[in-house]
Amino acid sequence: MSKVSTLMSPSYLKYVSLIGFAIFSMFFGSGNLVFPLGIGQEALSLHFIASVAISFTGIFLPFLGVIAVLRYHGNTDLFFGRFGKYSAPIISLILLGLLGPFGVVPRCITVAYGSFTLLFQDLSLLLFSAIICVLIYFIGQKRDTLVETLGRILTPILLISVALIIIRGIWGAGDIPPSTHSTESTFWMALKEGYHTMDLLAAFFFAKVIHDYIANKITDEHNQNHILFGSVVVAVILFLIVYGSFVYLGAAYAPLLADVAPQQYLGVIAQTTMTHYGKIIVCCAVMMACITTASILAFLFADYIHTLTRINFKLCFVSTLIISLVFSTLNFQGISAFLSPILSILYPLLIVMTFVNVIWIKKADHQAQTK
Repeated sequence: MSKVSTLMSPSYLKYVSLIGFAIFSMFFGSGNLVFPLGIGQEALSLHFIASVAISFTGIFLPFLGVIAVLRYHGNTDLFFGRFGKYSAPIISLILLGLLGPFGVVPRCITVAYGSFTLLFQDLSLLLFSAIICVLIYFIGQKRDTLVETLGRILTPILLISVALIIIRGIWGAGDIPPSTHSTESTFWMALKEGYHTMDLLAAFFFAKVIHDYIANKITDEHNQNHILFGSVVVAVILFLIVYGSFVYLGAAYAPLLADVAPQQYLGVIAQTTMTHYGKIIVCCAVMMACITTASILAFLFADYIHTLTRINFKLCFVSTLIISLVFSTLNFQGISAFLSPILSILYPLLIVMTFVNVIWIKKADHQAQTK
């Protein structure tokens, strides 16, 4: 067991960077690679306003959800159980289903496929999906080392690849066309599009993974809280930089993206601003982002089904990936069309649920202190 003695100790900095990187890669998946670029394409010269708007629904709300569940020590059953005796398993099953094989996992596969066709244009989506599902199976099986695998290996590769694309894209950007929309309409457009990242849904369950990992590594609760806070700050800063940069790139290269499929936005920008090696860099960035997010979400859904039914975990995991493979054949647009009406109803309810839980537990803490 490790113990962190001071806020500036090597142990503290090691855990904060490791967990902060892992949190970033958990959240940074298919939607995060596509929707900020699409928002920039719509916002044009109002890209800064759009960046602020998507930061609310795409960054601050999800991390508020993380903090809210962490206040319940990562216990999602207690978090959702505030809304009725049988609400926890029903809500968890619906959300994990949308995050897992019926939504985000197949969406991750299609976005990774969109970038991979830059190198292999004749590769079929079905074959590619099968290969990715096999990779996810081997990554997701290592449940005990999943956070460390994300933080130490996959996220650094992801960040380096994304940084190269952003730097080269900003360097080669020209004048941004003026927006034809009002400031208010641009703000609300970006705010609503932030729903489609689905990060608030994921936050409730990622919080448990984060809490369990820290609880196993750090014995002192005071130090656990400091590491949690520092890790969340690291992840938020990374997201603010990447989201702001992606919205800007979407605005700067909007004319090039007009007739391009959403999953290929990043590839088109990289092809325009980088050499032949840019295709390889894009593939690395997108593959790392999609595989890391898909692995943790597929694992969480399979683990939840295993917990509810006591069916063998490997069988649950394989079944999850088979369903994901089937849904991936709908392609990005088809999956988005399926998710959009659900999210338009579900997301506002989850926002209310998050704020109610934060206020509820603060009130309980205050009552406990006054007794």
